[in-house]
This record gives sequence, structure tokens and C-alpha cells, in this order.
Amino acid sequence: MADKKTRKSGSGFLWFLGSSVFLVVVLYCVYWIWMAGEIKKGTLTWVDDQRAMGNAVQYDDLEVKGFPYRFVLEATNPVIEDRSVMAAWSGEKLQLIAMSWNLGHIMIRSPGDNAVRPLLNTDFPEVRFSLGSKATASMRFEEGYTRHVGLKIPDTTVQVGEDRSYRIQALDFGLRPLPSAKPNLQGALSFERLELANPIPDADFLGQTVENVVIWVEVEKFFDVIEGRMSQSAWQASNSKIHLRRGEVEFGPLQAAARASVSLDANNTPNGTVGVHLKNGDELKRALEEAGQLNQETEQAINTLSAMSANDNFATVVLRDRGVYFLNQKIADL
Repeated sequence: MADKKTRKSGSGFLWFLGSSVFLVVVLYCVYWIWMAGEIKKGTLTWVDDQRAMGNAVQYDDLEVKGFPYRFVLEATNPVIEDRSVMAAWSGEKLQLIAMSWNLGHIMIRSPGDNAVRPLLNTDFPEVRFSLGSKATASMRFEEGYTRHVGLKIPDTTVQVGEDRSYRIQALDFGLRPLPSAKPNLQGALSFERLELANPIPDADFLGQTVENVVIWVEVEKFFDVIEGRMSQSAWQASNSKIHLRRGEVEFGPLQAAARASVSLDANNTPNGTVGVHLKNGDELKRALEEAGQLNQETEQAINTLSAMSANDNFATVVLRDRGVYFLNQKIADL
């Protein structure tokens, strides 16, 4: 008898467990179907609003897929013409992706060929580029505000007009609140390699390849201003600073780093410090000499920077009173 009761108890528990799982699955499927409909309805409302404002939005097909874990809003052959900036974008496919449990984080992909063209001003050329499946932009929303923005492009070639092309590799860009100080903006930009279409005028000695660029910035109380809790004048009066935490570049014979900490007064005049670190000054001088651009003044400046950059130090200038000061001597006006 005990065995029968045990079997009945065990089978009852399994039935309850199976029914619970089945109910959860059914409810989740209902949620996914309902939310997919809401996403598509909201998108169609946005399209109607854009057209009412005089902008053009076109596509061949619009659908929501990605079941069961994601919502993927996909438009094929989309074209968006924005009259506010007088420019149009077109692509083969546009995807907006969100995980079903986190609709506040949106990933954006546009694999295939893309083009940006001016609507009226023919002085600006059309820009064309192709993106792979791993090229992704992202946006994260918190408390009704956009707090995180990101962009990753492993490799792409940008064609500007008919005669200029630029190739960029391992591009990584991001903006977010500083984890240790949420009101502050933390920004980062880096890429491994940028191949320019042409040398920079009067600087052919640098070549056409920029490598290992890293830029880290911080803007104090940025989100207080952008989200309306502080005015721009109050931000300036608070002596809040813009920091270049890390800046590095390799451009042919030029290998340099920089850092800065600057505030802006009521007249937008900068006050603070800017530091420069120069690597391989001798290589830079040789390149300038071969190009016939090394004069005594330039050579002296490179020698000074190289000497002050020894042991990973930075040559620092001070910005104050509308002037630029080096070793307490005014060397330029702002």
C-alpha cells in the first residue's frame, strides 16, 4: 500500500510540474506574439509620423521574427529620407534586435551595402560602405533616457564620391555613464588601422596609414546637463571639466600621446592643462628632413618634446587668462 501511495504522490508531482512548465511556455508564447504585434504596430505608427512630417520611409517588407529568445524587427531594402538634415540613407537590410527579457537594450545591424546621399546639395558626394554581419550599433535606455551608445565595425571600406576610399579596421566607439560617477560621461574611440584615400596636404611624409588610435574622454556632469537637471551656464560656473584620459596615435613616423583636463568659462574660453608625449623623435626628424620640411625651429621643438617625454613623461602647457603658457612663459594667445 505504501508503494502505491508513493507512486501516486510521485506521479501527481510530475503531472503538476509538467502542467506548470506547459503553462509557462504557453504564457511566454502568448507574450511573444503580443509583443511582436506591438513592436510592428509601433513601427508603423513611427513611419506614418515621419511621412506626416514630410520625410520619406520606404521598404519592401517589414516583419518581426526571432522567436523564441529575441525580437528582430527587420526591414528589407529600406530607404529613409530625412528633410531636417537633407540627407537620405538606404541599405539592403535593417535589423533592430532586442532580447525578449530586455527591451531597453537595442542592437542595430545593416548588413550588406549602405549608402548616404544628400537630397539637394550636390556639393556633398554620396558615401557608400558595406557592413558585415558582425558590425553592430547598440543603444541602451534607462529611466527614459539614452544612457549607452556603442558601435563596433570589424572592417569596412568607405567610398566617398567616385575617387576617394577609406578603409577602417577594428573600429570601436562607445558612450556611457562613468561607473564610479554616474552623472559623468565616459567616451571611448579606437581603431587599429585607417587607410586614407590621399596623404594630408603638406604632410606627405606621414603617409596614408593611421594606426592604433585610442581616445578616452570624460565629461563631468554631462548627464545632468543633457537630461535637464543642470543648465549649461550652471555647468560652466561649477568648473566642471572635460578630461582627455588617454590619447594615442601612430601616423607614419609620428608616434604621440596626449592627455588634458580643461574647463570652459562663461565665454567658452578653455582653462586647464594639455600634455603631449612624443615617441621616436629622431624618426620624425628624419622623415621631415627627407621631405625638405625640417627647419631649425621645428627641430628644436621636437628635441624639446623628446627630452620632456623621457621616462613616459608629458610636456605640459597651461591654458589660462586667454593664453597658452609653457614653463610659466606665455607662448600663444587664445
